[in-house]
Amino acid sequence: MPEGTHVTVERLFQNMPGRLTGLPAVAKEVRVIVDVVIHFALFHTDVHFDVVHDGKRLVHTALHQTPLERLMDFFGTFPVLHIDYQDDHFGLEGYIGLPEQARPVQYQYCAVNSRPISDPEIRSSVKKAYGTLLDHKDQPFFALNISYPHEYLDVNIDPQKKKVTFMRDNILERIHAAVTDKLEKAHLHQKHLSQGIDPHTQELLRSEVIPWMLENVQKTDIIQVEKCYLAWQGEDGLYLVDQHAAHERILYEQFSKAAQHIREKRAVVKLQKPVTVSLPIVELSRLDSLINTVSTLGFSLKKSKTGEPYITHVPILFKDRDLKGLFIELLHNPFEIDSVTHQTLTYMSCRSALKAGESLTKKEARSLIKKLLTCQNPYTCPHGRPTMVSLSSQKLAHMFKR
Repeated sequence: MPEGTHVTVERLFQNMPGRLTGLPAVAKEVRVIVDVVIHFALFHTDVHFDVVHDGKRLVHTALHQTPLERLMDFFGTFPVLHIDYQDDHFGLEGYIGLPEQARPVQYQYCAVNSRPISDPEIRSSVKKAYGTLLDHKDQPFFALNISYPHEYLDVNIDPQKKKVTFMRDNILERIHAAVTDKLEKAHLHQKHLSQGIDPHTQELLRSEVIPWMLENVQKTDIIQVEKCYLAWQGEDGLYLVDQHAAHERILYEQFSKAAQHIREKRAVVKLQKPVTVSLPIVELSRLDSLINTVSTLGFSLKKSKTGEPYITHVPILFKDRDLKGLFIELLHNPFEIDSVTHQTLTYMSCRSALKAGESLTKKEARSLIKKLLTCQNPYTCPHGRPTMVSLSSQKLAHMFKR
């Protein structure tokens, strides 16, 4: 189209009113429109974009921004890694987020030769590059443009033109290699479980927990192996227990009961200074429903005169959390608070549990096993690792060819 062309669409459903009644709610349609505009705007920084709905300007971009400036306009200021990868006729340029910025919500934008696409295989390839830096449910942020010769592209495989086929090379492997290379050069290591829990919150939880007592249990002899594992003979074979994982499970279930008790009492703390939450533009349309939802969870969220949300009260368990990240997750899943609670309690359990290398008396070992077997889920620690394994009599006989 010539520069300056205006396109106006009116009475879109005049001849197909059934299509109009089949549309989702207006708010959802607006979110989809805003997301489409953002996708185009990220890869066309020389173009000015405006989105207005019901008299409110939802998107407004300046002309001739740098890609990073436009990115920050949409999503706020946060650390990113710049990728500029060239390999023969393949290029990858753009930005990826740090592991700690990953969320269950997908903020992932990709283009081929500046043409926006949505390809689950590309998203998967980027995520795999992060490996164990991410929890399995989290998605990394990225905005990446792939450069590739037009003659080796097929853009007609999808009616909505959201996917393309690369006729040569294994592009997914190259994308994975480029992202992996950038993460390695940034010296990012496997994520630790530090959740930044303040001592007061830990003490509050511990005050609700009745420590497990050392009680006599089965008369079976229990052997400590390598100051790490416990072994004993059960009714149907040999049992091995990881003492750290077992103690983690015991403490996790105790802390979980304590946390539930605190939440039922609605223990809420007023922040010394209200915390402003700068949400991405694409999320502002969800704000009103979020305010109503989080009030039932013990949060107090209000809007300033400019429409920007700020927090005045939070449940005491979360007063030292990353509130911006938490609220972005809650926008998409108000029950995500349970996931954050799980992370907090898992961290406390891990830090408090017995470690490998600690000696146990026979009495302590018996008590540990008894407590584990009375847990609601005695078979894994909060991280999902097994707490115990068993070798049946039949399995032992088979191993020794008896």
